Amino acid sequence: MAPWYDKSMKKVIVGIKAILFDMDGTLVSSIAAVEMVWSNWARKHGLDVEHVLHSIHGKPARDSIKLLAPHLDLAQEEEWILKSELAESAGITAIAGAKELLATLKDYPWAIVTSADRGLALHRLKLAGIKLPAILVTVNDVKKGKPDPEGYLLAASKLQINPAECLVVEDTVAGLEAGRRAGMKLLGITSSSTHAQLGCEHTSADYTKIIIEKTTATLSWEI
Repeated sequence: MAPWYDKSMKKVIVGIKAILFDMDGTLVSSIAAVEMVWSNWARKHGLDVEHVLHSIHGKPARDSIKLLAPHLDLAQEEEWILKSELAESAGITAIAGAKELLATLKDYPWAIVTSADRGLALHRLKLAGIKLPAILVTVNDVKKGKPDPEGYLLAASKLQINPAECLVVEDTVAGLEAGRRAGMKLLGITSSSTHAQLGCEHTSADYTKIIIEKTTATLSWEI
């Protein structure tokens, strides 16, 4: 059944048996910390800051470094980025309504699929007060990062849910493309990009108006 609008202007996505969340910008508000680190990295190497910030979101650090500065030592630069991000804690909080929504899921299947290193993911989730899911897929678990669908397909496999019955919640074009390639349903969070920039049919600013109806496998929110 296709998503529809009812008379109360409530948007609905049906047929959801698992929810796969991105982390940064989706569950955790960490954009300021991320951009501070990458801005410093860009200045350190004489790179255009705006171009770097436009290129990094939703992708593993290693992929961004290879794209932006292929002449640099990848391992050394990846280590510098990771150490710098682990040192940042100011302003890292949960996206509005995220903790409350997760608390309602209980035994409903869900996972986090992030382009972050596992240590960094644990660091940020703890700072934001987000509980750990049973399944946490990080960049350490995959050979190819987003927009490749490997991470999302791995999470679906671990949850034993058909990819077509999974909802991917993302805040970046790269992340949404990964979900799209995995054959999953999509919801964009407009924490760092607009509805138009995300190119996703369904978007929400945060989780404050989102409701999961577990018995009907339905997600709805007011618009």
